[in-house]
This record gives sequence, structure tokens and C-alpha cells, in this order.
Amino acid sequence: DHAATRRAGFGLMGAHRALGHFEAALSVLDELRKAKEAKHEPYGEADLDLLYNLARTHADMANCDEAIELENQIIELCETLSDKPTVTLLHSKMRLTSLLVRTARADDGVRLTEGTLALARMHGLIDRHILLIASHNFAAVSRHQEALTLLQETLPLMKQECGEESFEVAWAVFEQGMYLERLGRDTQAISHFERAVPIMQKVRGKDGQDTLRFTNALALAYTKTGRNDEAISLHKNALDLKRKKHGSEHLSTLWSMNGLGRAYLEANKLDEAENCLRECLAIREKVTPQHWHLFKTKSVLGGVLVAKGRKMRDADEESAAKRFVEAEPLLITGYEGLKEREANIPDERRCC
Repeated sequence: DHAATRRAGFGLMGAHRALGHFEAALSVLDELRKAKEAKHEPYGEADLDLLYNLARTHADMANCDEAIELENQIIELCETLSDKPTVTLLHSKMRLTSLLVRTARADDGVRLTEGTLALARMHGLIDRHILLIASHNFAAVSRHQEALTLLQETLPLMKQECGEESFEVAWAVFEQGMYLERLGRDTQAISHFERAVPIMQKVRGKDGQDTLRFTNALALAYTKTGRNDEAISLHKNALDLKRKKHGSEHLSTLWSMNGLGRAYLEANKLDEAENCLRECLAIREKVTPQHWHLFKTKSVLGGVLVAKGRKMRDADEESAAKRFVEAEPLLITGYEGLKEREANIPDERRCC
């Protein structure tokens, strides 16, 4: 029975995707597509699910050209099946916009975003998926006020569909904070981060990756606004959780170690900053000698040594000079290493 085989195939594909085995999922989907095409029948409404899963699996594997081709096929099929816009059509158009933005075709992606948003509003088909992708697309081209406005429109829909304290709501609140920070509205950004963290703690636990990502963003925002003691406390707690969960040499642990060192520096606790950053640098040089974060740690440690040299210059000029001499190569190699790897440096607020 072909229908039974197809259902079993989709079940197997779903299991592979849930485990992150995207190549295995794609293999199953390719087999289903070959079975479909072997019948020499045109694609119809019943095949939209197959095309959708093929497109999203290629997208998850960063096969963007293949995903774009499939989304265009879905759009063409939807337009053939109905002369009026459907939710399926609009969702496919929005996924296509996201792919265009990801593949350096941002202008095309944003134009299609604007057109699809207008079409969805005209026909009363706006929903949280359309709004969320549109928000991300506008943020990608630094149109943060528009991104924020769309997220604000999305949030009530998310609360209604997903629950007040859901993963989706936590992320929406967090991203609003990100956009507010981009707009220079730091106090409002902190308020959003402070709302997002406890929701994510309930959903993912205190040591969950997303929880720690949100906590890191909050700690950085505290540092930025001079709330150094609160930043230090958050970084310390995160570091303790990560040491227990991952050990001292894990990338996530080292991220918090570096963040704690920076927070100590901003609080003018220079001895604590130096000790923390020297430990971080020693581990970095051992486990990730070419990672961009190694050079970031060198740069911050160099800054700490310069600060210590300035502080002791009047009382002990010779010791101060030694600090400056040690700081110089750290600052130079830190700068040069970061400059060479600039394309690989993520938004630190999204790191954990």
C-alpha cells in the first residue's frame, strides 16, 4: 500500500529530524520523491508536505540553493491550486525570504518580505509565523524599529497559541530586548531580558543552553549600564553551572570565564580580572589555539594589564612598565587575530 509506505516514511523522517540526523532524513525524503515521480503524475496538494519537508531539511543542512528551488516549486504549485492567497503559500514565501537574506540576497528578501506582509494583511491571513520571519529579516538589515514593532505584534499571538510561559514567548521577549538594545534603549532592553530569563529557566532549566544564552545577554547589558556587581554575580553563577555540566575546557565554560573577567575589569577589580582571564587564556591556548575567542581573551587581558600599569605608575614606575610591556603583544595579537576572523564572530548576546 503506497499510502502506508508514505506514512511510514514520514514517520521515519520525523524521527531522524528530531535526533538531528538531517542527512538520514533527507535520504528518506528523496526516496519518497523518487517514488512520487516514478508514477509520472504532476505534483498536487497532497505533495505539499513532501516538498515542505524537503525544503526545510535542505535549509537545516545549509543547502540554501536547493531549499530556494523547492520553496519556489511550492509557491508555483500553490498558485496553480488556488487563485487566492493561502496560508501555505504565504508561509512558503516567508521561508523563501529568510533563505534569500541568509544567502546575501537581502534586498530581494526584504522586498519579498514587504510584499508578502502586505498580501497577508490584505487577505486577513497574518499569523505569528509570518510576523516572526519578517521581524528577523528586517533585523538582519538593521531595520530594528520595524523588527521590534513586528515582534510586539507577534507576542500576543504567541501567548495565545503557545502559553504565557512558553519557549516561544521567552524567545520573543528576549529578541525584543535585543532590538531595544540595538536602538540604544538599554533600560528597556534589560527589563525584557529580566522577563525572559525566568521563563526560560522554567522551560529549559537553569543550566539549559537557551537559559544561559539569555543570562549572558543580561549580564552584558548590566555591564554596559554600569551594574557591575549584578553582572559579576550572573557570570559567576553561569560559570559554576557550566563547570559542573561541561568541565573547564568546554567552549561555553570559557565564554562565561571570559565574560566574568570583563565584568571584573569594568568593576575595576583588576586582580580578579587578571586571574580569571589568565586561566581562560591558558585553557584556550591548549584546546582552541585558532578560535577567535582566544584573541578576544588576549585583548581583554591586555586591557587589564594596561589598567593595572596605569594604577601603579605613580607608586612603582618599574612594575608599571613591566605591565605595559606584557600588555603590548597581547593587544597586538588580539587585534590582529580578531581582524582576521571578523567574519566568524557572532553577536556575543546570542552566545552562551
